[in-house]
Amino acid sequence: MIKKGVYVIILKLDQESDIQIGKLGKFHFRKGFYAYTGSALGSGGFKRVERHFNVSIGKNPTRKWHIDYILPKSKIVHAILLPTEEAIECKLARRIRKISGISIIPGFGCTDCRCETHLIYAKDELKSMITDVCNSIGVKDIMISSSYQEKNNESKIPFSYKMYAPPCPECRSTNSLVYNIFADDWICKNCGYTIYGCSFGDEK
Repeated sequence: MIKKGVYVIILKLDQESDIQIGKLGKFHFRKGFYAYTGSALGSGGFKRVERHFNVSIGKNPTRKWHIDYILPKSKIVHAILLPTEEAIECKLARRIRKISGISIIPGFGCTDCRCETHLIYAKDELKSMITDVCNSIGVKDIMISSSYQEKNNESKIPFSYKMYAPPCPECRSTNSLVYNIFADDWICKNCGYTIYGCSFGDEK
């Protein structure tokens, strides 16, 4: 399984806030949902997404990218991962920009490209619309990550739902396998069956 690619982080801001975004300036962020498109094509791959989770929960105080300034003020609802070796970050950001009913934060996350923005805002949940756009890109094995910190209070590692994953080999339940892309482990949410290593996820 490719462990690098592009991703979209969906954030939820529970209250309006004025946030200084580094040298970009201070912006007024409305209550609602935000979607940030980023690249994880470097040597660390999707470890960058894990870093975003750590910044969000206060484990990492570094403020390097624009997204680092809003993460501590919001909650990561989902991170949609698109494993690929192609540089399609801007292509994806432009398609997401066309979603109806959204607004943008100009210049956010795109200082090294010609995009208008890599962050959009919507009043309501964005997951289904963003997933549809990601599917239209043509990347296989799209995964949707969620933080389980609210459910078990001890693990703050983001797990990934692999779209179109087969049923659990043990209990045969569907849509129950979650994947920790950082540990290469699969676990069934229903029966707890664990598949160690990445070979299961690589099956066609």
